[in-house]
Amino acid sequence: MKTKLYLIVVLLVCAYMGGCRNPLMERILINLYNIGDKGPGGGIIFYRSEKGFTDTYSGKTHHFLEAAPEGWYGTTPPSDPGLPWEPTSIPPGYMNPDILGTGTAIGTGRKNTNRILTEESDNAAALACDVYRAKGKNDWFLPSKDELNELCKQQNVVGGFYANYFWSSSQDNNDAWYQMFNDSTQNIGGKSAPLNVRPIRSF
Repeated sequence: MKTKLYLIVVLLVCAYMGGCRNPLMERILINLYNIGDKGPGGGIIFYRSEKGFTDTYSGKTHHFLEAAPEGWYGTTPPSDPGLPWEPTSIPPGYMNPDILGTGTAIGTGRKNTNRILTEESDNAAALACDVYRAKGKNDWFLPSKDELNELCKQQNVVGGFYANYFWSSSQDNNDAWYQMFNDSTQNIGGKSAPLNVRPIRSF
């Protein structure tokens, strides 16, 4: 506990003196968290990369992914909402667009979510993740295909996964990628299906 407190103090001092993250701060941050720890957004860390990955939305190097905790949606009993990968209200003659440029890799989920909401401002699955707020963090998003796969691997560590089918933010032509958490299978499906979502964030 004392070691972690010391690392937090050093990290804050570095941030104050440097104004941005630097190699020393990166090393401190990497040693600060492990998979299963509570993240700065109040979620559970499910992915850790010492090398780091690029958040394609901000262009910054991040090392961790955390998932919103069980009960994030506020339902009783707690559960992940089942939502379509399309707008909440479908106007007459609506043709579901092919949203170009979504990625599948780790680090692409936030940019995917932003791109989806630029095209469809009330896209149900993406919007539910985008509007989630916890611990002052407003950078939650619908995970990409590969980010969702990492979440599936650590579902028992994160906890609260009572449903099986979860949407990603990655599209394939006019369909979108989803994952079955009971056997880790990933597939593509029509966007009108009400599959479950769980917000994540990177740092």
